[in-house]
Amino acid sequence: MSAVSSAVATAGTGSRRSERLHGLLWLSWRQNRSLVWVLLALVLLLAGAIGWCVHGLDAAAGPQHLTAASCTGSPPATSANGLTVGTVPTGLTPACNAFLGKQGDYVNFYQGVVQLGLLLAPIAIGMFVGAPLLSREFERRTQLLAWAQSVSPGRWLAARLGSTAAVVLAAFAAAAGLSYWFWRQYVVPGGGEYAFDAKTYDTVGTVLVGYALFALALGVAVGLLLRSVLASVLVTGVLGGASTVLMYLVRPYLYPLVDQVQVGRNAFDGFVPPPNAWMVDSGVVLPDGSRLSASADCASTACQNSQTFYGVYQPASHFWPLQLVESGVLLVLAAALVAFAFHRVRRGRR
Repeated sequence: MSAVSSAVATAGTGSRRSERLHGLLWLSWRQNRSLVWVLLALVLLLAGAIGWCVHGLDAAAGPQHLTAASCTGSPPATSANGLTVGTVPTGLTPACNAFLGKQGDYVNFYQGVVQLGLLLAPIAIGMFVGAPLLSREFERRTQLLAWAQSVSPGRWLAARLGSTAAVVLAAFAAAAGLSYWFWRQYVVPGGGEYAFDAKTYDTVGTVLVGYALFALALGVAVGLLLRSVLASVLVTGVLGGASTVLMYLVRPYLYPLVDQVQVGRNAFDGFVPPPNAWMVDSGVVLPDGSRLSASADCASTACQNSQTFYGVYQPASHFWPLQLVESGVLLVLAAALVAFAFHRVRRGRR
């Protein structure tokens, strides 16, 4: 072999080795580049917001490393919606007053802005990523071009949906990790241990990732049925919001509840739940053993004089079991939607 032919062969081999992506992988990267950069920017924005809160809280703590416990002897109270009460106790040192005020400001920003944004993010993924994923292809009939290149509909869908799901999974796993870290390190020590608040529960655990993947699959299935981008986006938004509300309503029953009876000192004590428990029901136990919920009218003498109370609740220790069960339900629903999409595409419905 001549030197020229050797050089050409070497150059050809090097050129082939430099091609990192081929076929559907290259197409998937081309179609998901914008999504990758957008989600990366949003994760960095989340990291920046949490970093800003951490810097402010550490600066407020000062060299004394002040905490809510060291300033007040106990964490500050929280309001019914989980936000830190804005007022600070009187009679504290100026440094503690300033620290507790700053702590309330930063924690309220996290709960009112960061957590709210994460709560809405899965629905946005379903609307603006999942819904157009296939509806745009079928609306423009560009899927026919891919199918004409010796690519089966099933393989085309696997590459199209799999790469997008991987990007969404990575981004939301990172977001959930950042949110959980800040909540555990900075919100809980300040009195925000109640993990069953709707925004907290949905944004500091595996449920956030499960919702993102479910919303993506929901958008894909809706887009495959409607074949119209605008209609798919709107319907996915409505269904995504409805599914979020529905899951919140059934959430306390996804894991066995604790049913407890207490005897009080008088008829006005009521049931006293454990710290940070999620109360599902409570009321009075009548002398005949029947129960009357606290939301009902306690008009009878037996009810008003009863000193026995019942409570049905999810204790704080059930937070992670509930998270895993709900995440599993969401993933099963997502898998069912994906299976439907594959079934419909493989049948060649155009």
